[in-house]
Amino acid sequence: MKINNQSDFLQQLRKQLEFVIQNCPYLNMPVDLNMPSKQNNSTLAEIIISSFDNSSFRRALSIMPFVEFGVAIELFQNAALIHDDIIDKALTRRGQKSIPVILGSARALLVANILYSLAFERFLTAAKRVKGVQNYALDKIVWQWWQVFDLVQAGQILDFELANYKLVYGQFELIEQKIEQVIWQKTTSYTFILPAQIRSFASNKPALSNPEIKQLQTDGLAFQMQNDFDNVFPADNKVTKDQLSDIYNRKKTLLLIATLKKLPKVTAQSIIDLYNSDKVINYQTALFIKGAMAKANKVPN
Repeated sequence: MKINNQSDFLQQLRKQLEFVIQNCPYLNMPVDLNMPSKQNNSTLAEIIISSFDNSSFRRALSIMPFVEFGVAIELFQNAALIHDDIIDKALTRRGQKSIPVILGSARALLVANILYSLAFERFLTAAKRVKGVQNYALDKIVWQWWQVFDLVQAGQILDFELANYKLVYGQFELIEQKIEQVIWQKTTSYTFILPAQIRSFASNKPALSNPEIKQLQTDGLAFQMQNDFDNVFPADNKVTKDQLSDIYNRKKTLLLIATLKKLPKVTAQSIIDLYNSDKVINYQTALFIKGAMAKANKVPN
């Protein structure tokens, strides 16, 4: 379709993003470029908004490949979410039946692999279409993508081990380290570091410095902690994962560990026993754990 002005460009771009969101298994929320979140990846918004220069509309058109980088990251994230749901045996995602529940674990695994393949294809296609970027920078972008893929896969292995890790009262430092490592590899690597590296390389700038990467890791850790908090104590106007799903699924989070550290030993041990058992956590039990979290962390319940 012929694009005559910036308004037409934005309209067509929004349609493309809406199509991507609607056709990703877990991204069923309306596109809102002003509301960065894990469901409507801020990468897309940042790439689009940072690309516009009022004095040069032509420059805006030239960065379409970077929008495709954002699409690739979205596809990548959805594949990772399906893997997570298989590992966690999650029944729901975003208030709907999870893909493993709908398709079965074997077929869901194949769907996730296809999404990974589509993400790679979209990523490489975008890299080839970039204009004004040195070849060595494109090589770095592609290399960064593969590094992130390796990190996420390693993070999912750690996450699987973490799901089967038995909690022991008074021995929380090791599991804290494991949780942080999973967050850095599974979330921070592609949600924070990868987009930042792409923007740097695409501008023919050097790779991020160690302090910059460390800051992004800290940002990713804070983001995940807020996400875990919202799961248990959601704000009225905030859309997040299914409320209390982390408790139902016995997910080991930094919020849980912080709670166990602060609770009296008897109460903490009762929660540990629940997390270590195969007994189904019902609504009343989930409310009990939520109440303990609220009391330990001084959250109005």
